[in-house]
Amino acid sequence: MSTGSRYKRATWFDALRIDPHVTNIVSETDPTAHNRLRYIMSAGYVGKDIQDTQPAIDDVVVTWIQRLEKQWSSIPGQARDFDIGKRIQFLAVDITTKLCLGESFGCIEEDRDQHAFLETVKNATPISLQLSLFPELTKMMYHLTKLPPFRRLLVPSAKDKGGIGTVMGVIKKVISKRNRSEGTPQYMLESFLSRGLSKEQAETELVVSLVAGSDTTSTAVQATLLSIITNPRVYQKLQDEVDDAITYGNITVPIQEGEARKLPYLQACIQEGLRIHPPLAQLRDRVAPSEGDYIHGYRIPGGTLVGFNSWGTQRDPIYGDDPSIFRPERWLENDEIKIKQMKRTCDLVFGHGPTKCLGSNIAGMILNKAIFEFDTLRVRWPGKGFFETEAQLIKGCKRPKHPDSVFRRYDPSSNQRLVIRADPISRLPVSSIRSRSSPVGSQKHRMKEAIWISLAIVAVSSWLFNRFLAVKQDRQEPPLVPSKIPLFGHLIGLVMRKNDYYVDLRRKHSLPIYTLPMLASKLYVVNSIDLISSVQRLPKILAFPPIEAKFAMTICASSKDGNEIIANNLNGEEGDWGYSHDAYKSMHSALAPGPGLDGMNRIMIQNIAHSLNQLRAQGDQSLNIRLAEWSRHEITMATTNSVYGRCNPFKDPNIENAFWEFEKGLVMILINRLPSLTARKACRARDLVGDAFRHYFEAKHHEYGSTLVQNRYNTSIQNKVSVGDIARFEVGNTVAVLVNTAPAVFWMLFYLYSNPLALQECRDEVESVVSDTNETNGMRKTVNITSVKQNCPILTSTFQEVLRQRTLGTQVRQVMQDTMLDGRYLLKKDATVIMPSLVMHTDPAVWGPDVSEFNHKRFTKGKNSQSSHKPNPKALRVFGGGTTLCPGRHFATTEILATVVMFILRYDLFPLDDRWTPPKTEKTNIAAVVMEPDTDITVRVVPREGTADCEWDFKLADSTMVFGVAAEDRHD
Repeated sequence: MSTGSRYKRATWFDALRIDPHVTNIVSETDPTAHNRLRYIMSAGYVGKDIQDTQPAIDDVVVTWIQRLEKQWSSIPGQARDFDIGKRIQFLAVDITTKLCLGESFGCIEEDRDQHAFLETVKNATPISLQLSLFPELTKMMYHLTKLPPFRRLLVPSAKDKGGIGTVMGVIKKVISKRNRSEGTPQYMLESFLSRGLSKEQAETELVVSLVAGSDTTSTAVQATLLSIITNPRVYQKLQDEVDDAITYGNITVPIQEGEARKLPYLQACIQEGLRIHPPLAQLRDRVAPSEGDYIHGYRIPGGTLVGFNSWGTQRDPIYGDDPSIFRPERWLENDEIKIKQMKRTCDLVFGHGPTKCLGSNIAGMILNKAIFEFDTLRVRWPGKGFFETEAQLIKGCKRPKHPDSVFRRYDPSSNQRLVIRADPISRLPVSSIRSRSSPVGSQKHRMKEAIWISLAIVAVSSWLFNRFLAVKQDRQEPPLVPSKIPLFGHLIGLVMRKNDYYVDLRRKHSLPIYTLPMLASKLYVVNSIDLISSVQRLPKILAFPPIEAKFAMTICASSKDGNEIIANNLNGEEGDWGYSHDAYKSMHSALAPGPGLDGMNRIMIQNIAHSLNQLRAQGDQSLNIRLAEWSRHEITMATTNSVYGRCNPFKDPNIENAFWEFEKGLVMILINRLPSLTARKACRARDLVGDAFRHYFEAKHHEYGSTLVQNRYNTSIQNKVSVGDIARFEVGNTVAVLVNTAPAVFWMLFYLYSNPLALQECRDEVESVVSDTNETNGMRKTVNITSVKQNCPILTSTFQEVLRQRTLGTQVRQVMQDTMLDGRYLLKKDATVIMPSLVMHTDPAVWGPDVSEFNHKRFTKGKNSQSSHKPNPKALRVFGGGTTLCPGRHFATTEILATVVMFILRYDLFPLDDRWTPPKTEKTNIAAVVMEPDTDITVRVVPREGTADCEWDFKLADSTMVFGVAAEDRHD
């Protein structure tokens, strides 16, 4: 637990997230991120930023004392029932909210649980505990809440009318009302915001601070007070010390921290109270370092979960022979060295090192004040479930800040008393203490309890869902596919199997189209080629622009004005105008075969050719490269140079690296409400790339770029999009340009060099279009990429087969109104239609019995064809289709083929481990169409024999030829 420890926080801490996808100061397991949060927040906790912490606490404590005297004073002979535990909770909540937000919840003044805060904490604690004991439950919650319907049901929101969401709403209102000032922060919220936390981050951290701070502090005060007032000897001794301090000292109302620290027996009682009943008792697991460790001679294997038993440590023999007894004298009778050892051990109740509770000093201050103000309690037990206490009225000492206070220090000559009757059962939250701290009970018992709670949650959720939220199925809709697990089955399947889940369902049910119920919504999954064509014929009713716009707004973080411009006539309901329509049209014109596209292709080819030359910079010696890394970098530079011209922002390596950091975090940005917290690196990287594009456009550098970037800029300006939003949208455009081309190059090279026959046949074919010229310095070989595309059917077929094997994109449409698809299937408004390409690409009915094999001649015709099953070109769903056919397909195809042609003509590739093992693709980004390799392959690049003295010249002839990879581009 100490600073620099090799033990890292385990999955136990994931259960402490309010949103499963949003970490906080308590749940963050990454040491770097945790230390950053701790640095930002510590100034607000320890008083570095906030100078008036104690006066703020005093305000609440005085209000609390006044409330007790006013409402619970009893007349002689008649005591009022008084739940003292609840009022201590009110004190803790109001102090915590005062310090965090600058204003208290008002629990004391209203004498009730404002916003049902305490009730929410009480109800949430058992659930959190069960999740912490069983990481599998936490993981299930994490995956389920990736899906919008489950997020709405399971994740609190500021819009909720109950629970933690209500508290979030209060915090959000305080944040919205806050006026930023240049002066010293007055409360924690101001401190957090002034030191760099976003409003969303501050909202999350404040909820955690309120829950953790109020609950643990209240438990500590109640447990300590209970130990004191039920021990007459201890109580009398403390009373004597307090009486002497009031009589002979200068004690203010309420007592100040410095004054309380001078009362040794009070401090001993508080230390002993924390020791005898630590407010936190969970194990708070850490993961042992991978190499393992030794603790007191015991071998701890790497990866073992090591927990901290705070109740066990506080019963350590360091405290003497009677550690289970509440005896404050132990803190006064030992020598100084022993007491220091005891204090170090007792301080562990607040954690240690970089994970020590930031609010421990505030908790200590509250303990001092609260325990002192109850110093004159007289206790007797009537034996019928209640205990009676007599609290002496305070008389004699006025505090200038509160001149109207009716409270005065106790005058021994006075006969006034405040009689309080309290229920010891409700006095302490016994049930929550047991659930947090009980060391009794077997693992089997806890597992049984967790299973029952989980089953109860599922049962109640299922009933509520079926009663109120279940989507009704019309008999004309596509058939409903059942799930073995009610309610969650399909969601779990999608989370666990991803796109393969659609393939599983096709194999099991063999339906052309079916319905997947998804809580309050539904998906229509289309498996039939003919039905896909029918979907494409209804672009306004089964629309893509609403989904595309939402995606763009989310990942680009565009402004409100920018989002409104996108949304204006988004689906063309009012005609062919608006930003969405104009932007799509401008991209099509720039990327259609012709001079504009040829210009981009020539720059790209020159860049790739130069990169290939660098691979033989050391003559005929071999060179090792990481294939995926090389492909990504070279494609990135070649593509962006051709699009953005001589002032390409990606020439700065920091921008290139930032873009791929952003791409890596796309999933978290898309599925989370607080991406600035949970995807910090990705958001910072996106902003860095966006700033570079803003400078690019402000400096008019796009005027030296391609027709594509000029068209996009001009279209945006015509639609009154700000330069800031143009830059943000360009980050999203770059995702479309780069994300799929690089892995496609990787897979083309992988399949060719791992299949000697395919490699040789493609080489023979390409070499037939190479022209040789003898020059003074040797042989010059010229390759016209246009001729390659026209005259190399085996290479083209190989490219198509690689895409069939390695693409998994899912085309999505939103149903804008009830409609009949193909005259047979009713599609309901607001549902979602999806067409998973992986289903098409793995269907043996379409591709034949060898569907799972790599057949590089599958798409060839005539004498070259080796497939017994003629493929349907419409089944190759690589570039989409219909009105959403990818406008950049021609550029991407030329770039991929040009790179591959240059490679196979000039080099041989050999994996260092002598085996071409296909890497897994489980981490493929949600925005990707082509599978991304999870791991790289290091290869040895060797110049081909006979090419050492050759000069290579790669060109692109003018052409308007449409290269027919997509079915819409074919004319055969």
